[in-house]
Parts: sequence; C-alpha cells; structure tokens
Amino acid sequence: MRRIDLSLFVLLLLAGRVLAMDPVEFIVRHNPDIRALREFNDSILNRLKVTARARTKFGGGILEEEAWVYDVGVIVEMPLYSKREALEMRLREYQMRRQVRREAAAAVARYRGLRRYLKREKAIIEGLKAECTWLERRVEAGLDPQKVLMRCVMDLRERIKNFEMKQEELSDALENVLSLVRPEERERLREILEEDLAAAGP
Repeated sequence: MRRIDLSLFVLLLLAGRVLAMDPVEFIVRHNPDIRALREFNDSILNRLKVTARARTKFGGGILEEEAWVYDVGVIVEMPLYSKREALEMRLREYQMRRQVRREAAAAVARYRGLRRYLKREKAIIEGLKAECTWLERRVEAGLDPQKVLMRCVMDLRERIKNFEMKQEELSDALENVLSLVRPEERERLREILEEDLAAAGP
C-alpha cells in the first residue's frame, strides 16, 4: 500500500511540473514585439486584394424599335502581397520568435541561478552566524584565541557583502525578465517564476 501511495505521489509531482507554465514559453507567447508582428501578419492587410475593373460595350441594333447594347464588366483580383513576400513575413516572425526565446532562456536562467545561489548563501550565512556566536562564547571562556573569532567574523562580513551585491543583481535580473512582456502581464510572469522555482525544488 505504501508503495502505491509513493508511486501516486511521484506521478502527481511530475504531473504538477508538466502542467506548470514554462516562463520562457510564456514570454514568447506574450512578447509585445512578437505579438505585434504576428498580428500584422494575420491582419487584414495580408488578405487585401487589389481589384481591377474594366468595362466595355459592344453591339447595337433595333429590336422592336428599342436600342440594345451589351455591357460587359470584367473584375480581376490580385493579392496585395505575393507568396514570396508573405513567406518572408512569416520567416521574419519565426526568426524573431527564436531570438526572443534565446533571450528569454538566458534571462530566466540567470534569474534562476541567482535565486538558487542566494538561497544556498543565506543558509551558509545563518550557519556562520551561529558559528561566530559559539566561538565568541569559547573565546570568553578562554578556550579559543581571539583571532579564531575574528576570522569567523571577517568571513561572515564578506559573505554578507557579497550576498547584498547578489541581491541587487537578482533585482536587475528580475526586471530584465519582466521587461520581455507587457506591463499588464508582468504580475502573472512573477507568479510563474515562483511556481517554476517551487517545482524545481532546492
């Protein structure tokens, strides 16, 4: 029974990861540049046709004392864009999609890396604080020399300094990721990033 429950738990966990929205794909779908180009390519402009009209009259005669004339109208419709031009537009959209995907993947990877680094570093700093407190008591009790405590304190200060610098980098990295979508979609992207990190685990 436990084995079945464990298997079910693993399946649910994997299913949650599959169903979670990938931040890179969300960015590609909602990137304003891609959306604008896609809407242009799908717009009425690509389906417009140039219509040429030509009319001619011929014939004539008297039938029961009434004149008759054939009035023939010819309408020719031509695509506004050639197939080659339409293909070039689609290729441009595809190339932009690839470029944005690469940029988004790099931006999200940097953000993920910084979040993981800061999480690990925070745990290390907490451990160092506890160690320095313990060494301080040992120094006060005359069990360790002062220099041992000073090394711990210096290491702690250096790590805190680096931690604060990385926090600023994380803020910049987040802004870089969010800038790839429109302002009204950034809150949802924040949520997706949090879900992504939670699903990835430690």
